[in-house]
Amino acid sequence: MIYAGEELSTYIIKTEEKITLKSNLEDFLKSINLLDKNDILEIDLSNVKFIKPESLIVLVTASELAYKKTCKPVVWKELNSDITSYLERIDVNKLPFISLKKKSQNKKYYRSSKQSENLVELAVITDWKKIGEAIQKTRGVINRWLPEKSSSYRGDLITLLKETVENSVDHSGEHPKEGVCYYVVQKYVYEGNVDIQIAVGDTGVGMLNSLKRVYKDTKDDVEAIWGALVDGKSGRKTGGGLGYYTIKEALSGLKGSLTIRSGTGLLKYNPSYDKPYIYRKKTKYPGTQIIFHCKG
Repeated sequence: MIYAGEELSTYIIKTEEKITLKSNLEDFLKSINLLDKNDILEIDLSNVKFIKPESLIVLVTASELAYKKTCKPVVWKELNSDITSYLERIDVNKLPFISLKKKSQNKKYYRSSKQSENLVELAVITDWKKIGEAIQKTRGVINRWLPEKSSSYRGDLITLLKETVENSVDHSGEHPKEGVCYYVVQKYVYEGNVDIQIAVGDTGVGMLNSLKRVYKDTKDDVEAIWGALVDGKSGRKTGGGLGYYTIKEALSGLKGSLTIRSGTGLLKYNPSYDKPYIYRKKTKYPGTQIIFHCKG
């Protein structure tokens, strides 16, 4: 829900407890479309008790979209102490389009603490050269997380991340290799079972516009997502590249699933499905987000 202040051009979005790509991004987009230049957007997170990678990427990319419209940082407010510490721990406060409104002094998490050892901080990839360094750092963390897993299992996890980030940077900008993307990785353990969650997002041109560079007859966002994931189509004019197709294949050995949102299309895929589930949304998201859940 979005509310306008009477004196200042301030708008407030109060989130639900759980922020997901399938449901909540649509609400954010509708609200952001109402903003004008110099408006102030505040996101009230008082209902949120826990932020996972999917929630974080939705919030970060939505805030960047709002910033592009208003030219003012988006205020994240009504944060509880643990969430504020977590957001500072992963360097969200360093993003120029986000302002964290603290309630009080908060504790800090460090890599050596038990609360933070299962986290890869939010990575900001601003050019092609930074991909290798970021992926190599994440590879080292995943190897430490899962020493009991085979090298092929750990390699498939890195393949998911590397191919997704490369596709984002390569195709989300107006020109190849000029995109910007964000990613975060976290490990959860439930009753001895491991769940690796990877979230990658950008606010670029979207998969449809990228694919149309080569496949000009691609009719809509859903067809673009399907073409990239199922048929291995790529927006590279020079040919080559099976990024999303490679991602789909890597999921099989990881007991994994993925959700992609680009433009007005949303696709959910699990290797155990007969075919992906497809949803058509009413509001266009000018970029691409992809979320992975991989069972250990």
